[in-house]
Amino acid sequence: MKRRGSPSRPTAILALSLLGVLLAGAGLRASPTEPAPETGAAEPAFRVLDPSTLWLGPAELAEAGTATAVEGRFPRTLAVQGTITVVENRVEVVPCRVNAGRVDQVFKVTGDTVHAGDPLALIYSPDYVAAREEYLQITRGQRATRDGLDRGDGALDGLAEDARRRLENMGLRRADIAGLARAGNHLVVRAPRSGVLLSVNTMAGNLQNLGDTLFTVADLARVWFVGDLYLQDLPKVHVGQAVSIWAEDLARPLHGTLSFISPVVDPTVHTVKARVLVANPDFVLKPDMYARGEILLADPRALLVPADAVLRTRGKAFCFLALGGGRFREKVVRTGRESAGAVAIRAGLNAGDEVLASEVATFDQVLDRSRSPE
Repeated sequence: MKRRGSPSRPTAILALSLLGVLLAGAGLRASPTEPAPETGAAEPAFRVLDPSTLWLGPAELAEAGTATAVEGRFPRTLAVQGTITVVENRVEVVPCRVNAGRVDQVFKVTGDTVHAGDPLALIYSPDYVAAREEYLQITRGQRATRDGLDRGDGALDGLAEDARRRLENMGLRRADIAGLARAGNHLVVRAPRSGVLLSVNTMAGNLQNLGDTLFTVADLARVWFVGDLYLQDLPKVHVGQAVSIWAEDLARPLHGTLSFISPVVDPTVHTVKARVLVANPDFVLKPDMYARGEILLADPRALLVPADAVLRTRGKAFCFLALGGGRFREKVVRTGRESAGAVAIRAGLNAGDEVLASEVATFDQVLDRSRSPE
């Protein structure tokens, strides 16, 4: 919709002109045959030309503004309330992988962003120290055997592989194992993936056992929007539909695709859960944040005008159609859906028609009073 002019309320001159209409019974109402104002006289704000047509002066027309009826997209959407959650397969816990491990240092706190391989904590464990010394002794024996040009029966190779696996089970990477000779007696706990630390479940001085959860890290580059569908809306939706996600402080929506509709009904609220996978740049969507989803049901084209250009009264809908030269005629239209400040016009206007963009109720009252018997 191309709109020109300001949609603010009429100026004081319009109020005075309306007062003139109210005093029509005293013979002060303008008529189509009324002579033009004398040179130097103040230009009227508007003039009634016939029971359905009026003329607006330049100042009044600038105040009300005009808009052009245009063909445009008019999507039909279904609003769904929900929350943001982490994607289950993008969350990973970091367990303690040794028995009787003493946490001597923690490097990160909840909410920190980490990268795969970043050190999270240092743990002293006799199990780790023993496994480290065993591996170093075996690899020293392998080097001595090679230096003596005696490959032996390969027994050391098997022992070295077993020792290496024990270290990997404690969380060491190949690079860590390669540098064991230069490392100390502390096991370095590292981030298994890049993401955000959702929780830190340990602190310096804690004694941790095998399997204890130390950290939880989640990749928030993609998140789930989980919304509630009412049962009567289920026939309208299906997996694969485009969804726009709105949340507080978002200047524009994020977009995703409906990826899952639960096969069961929540017995407490009698709704069905729907899930949307959403790309989350800059982590603007936070876990447990309230959000609104708009599921695109259809995306038809329609003739659109601003909602303020349409007046619904006396059981009909009207627009003021521009005739040129500041003249506007009240035109009955048939309207469709209204969304985002626009109304679909199903009949009564054509693409390119210019209409009054605001104050249509005020000018309808002017015409209505002109039609009243004196």
